[in-house]
Amino acid sequence: ADVDGLVDLAHEIHAVGRRVHRGRKVEVTLSASSFVPKPVTPFQWLGQDRMDELRRKQDRIAARVRRGVRFKHHDLHTTFMEGALSRGDRRLGRVIERAFRAGARFDGWQEHFRLDVWLDAFRAEGLGPGTYAYGDWDPARRLPWDVIDSRVNKKWLALELKRALAEGTLSISDALRVFSIRAMVAVKEGGEQIVSDMLMQRTSNF
Repeated sequence: ADVDGLVDLAHEIHAVGRRVHRGRKVEVTLSASSFVPKPVTPFQWLGQDRMDELRRKQDRIAARVRRGVRFKHHDLHTTFMEGALSRGDRRLGRVIERAFRAGARFDGWQEHFRLDVWLDAFRAEGLGPGTYAYGDWDPARRLPWDVIDSRVNKKWLALELKRALAEGTLSISDALRVFSIRAMVAVKEGGEQIVSDMLMQRTSNF
């Protein structure tokens, strides 16, 4: 439902642009980033989707978008490695050094990213990236970054995770409800403001 909802919203924004700017070309860019668990967040205990599942979701979006909506997404292999490193422990220090010495540079740029170098580095150290990227962890489990005082209560994070999984509302910053959508409409004369106003009205319903 969430995947289809992204496409539906993009089509709705495109329709607004066409109504307001009749006779002009309207283009919406739909950007979808795959979930990557990050430390010291309510979702640090959740593993990311496997690449086959992410590919299925990306293919579904690509198949549903209509003319006037351009779909952009992150590379699956980059997302996978980001997930592995984001929940890594001190053992990954050796993996990172080995990958660096094997030529890994500027991996945030797709043209420089080399998955084979990273997989070889993990294998050489007797580790598997999937161990870190995939699978849900027990909130009671000791985490690699627990040695760092983040000034964020771990029990609070676990409570926020429970609320999120129950489709509740996060209470970040004194019950401030956070909802973000990244959208851009390539039209002139205030088209961006129209979309901004529309999104503000939509988020008020969450």
